[in-house]
Amino acid sequence: MKKIKLSIYLLLISTLILYSGCAKEAETDRRTIQKGEKKITVIPDTNYTVGEDVVENIKVHENLKGYGWIGEGSILGIPADENGQIETEGEVCDIRNIPNLEEKIISAENLPYQHINISPDKKHIFYVNEARQKGYILDLEGNIKAEAKGPYAGELGEAVWFDNEGLVMPYKDSGFYSITAGGKEMKIEGVEDEEHISKAVKLGSSIYYSTQIGLDRKMKVYDMSAGEKKLFIEGRVTNFYLSPPNDRFIVETHNINQDKTMLLIADLEGKNKDTVAEGRMIYGTSWSPDGLKFAYVLNSRGEEDEGLFIIDIEKRKRSHISAVYLDLGSDIKWNPSGDKMMISSGEVQDGKWIDNTHVITLK
Repeated sequence: MKKIKLSIYLLLISTLILYSGCAKEAETDRRTIQKGEKKITVIPDTNYTVGEDVVENIKVHENLKGYGWIGEGSILGIPADENGQIETEGEVCDIRNIPNLEEKIISAENLPYQHINISPDKKHIFYVNEARQKGYILDLEGNIKAEAKGPYAGELGEAVWFDNEGLVMPYKDSGFYSITAGGKEMKIEGVEDEEHISKAVKLGSSIYYSTQIGLDRKMKVYDMSAGEKKLFIEGRVTNFYLSPPNDRFIVETHNINQDKTMLLIADLEGKNKDTVAEGRMIYGTSWSPDGLKFAYVLNSRGEEDEGLFIIDIEKRKRSHISAVYLDLGSDIKWNPSGDKMMISSGEVQDGKWIDNTHVITLK
């Protein structure tokens, strides 16, 4: 079951650092750290602006498990109460009510619905029936466009959309599997021998992916044309996120010795790296649709500033949105125009786990 992969650390460093192009008068405050042939520029806290109030309002949909946006103001989700269903508001689309959706795909045996992945253009849904070890690409009318059968439901649950055409995912721990909405499949096996592939992102003829063996984690890139792989970035990489314009990555690294996590921005060659955030536990990282901002959650266990943050890369501004979102049920989701974010969170009430979905409208 796909979940946000939380990195649990023991010590706190919650300083958040913005990365580039600071005001001219502040340039003398920069520090350059030399690591082998690589240089990392660190920008002191005084060189970014802590954001002013940027939230218009926050609306909470109780007893709703939200999976993403299918329009500017329309959420795909599953509302439920003790009896199974509640009346939904117009802005919530219940996946179980999608026309033409066959019972063999969405079935009681597959509750709860975890592996639901919406394409960036909001035209298709990838749904995994864990009980049957199958994945389905559906249109918004519920018509099946393609079926994917992987060796493990967990790998199907790691599927990532590419260019709105299809999805790529790990395959048999050592390679890759992709499928398009037209049903075209591709399998690449034996890329790794000992290291377990846990995530893959396809961009052109390259597949960027992460591996793990024990505590050792790496990010690599595989050239499909040449059949060659290479290390993409040094350090212990725990996750990575491709920007919507497909021009750079946010790379999450974990320093075991210092027990901290860092978010780096790197280009498609793994170069020009800049640190944009540091903290004890950082997760839920998500690019805005235009690739100019990103959101993330910092959990410092109550010792320093924590909660939901947005960093505007172009304006060099960090905004603290809220201090309450420390337990996420899924990735942070942006609506197509980038003026709303959806947070799926939950709480225990009377011994039961209750899903809630928060919609944050930005100014």
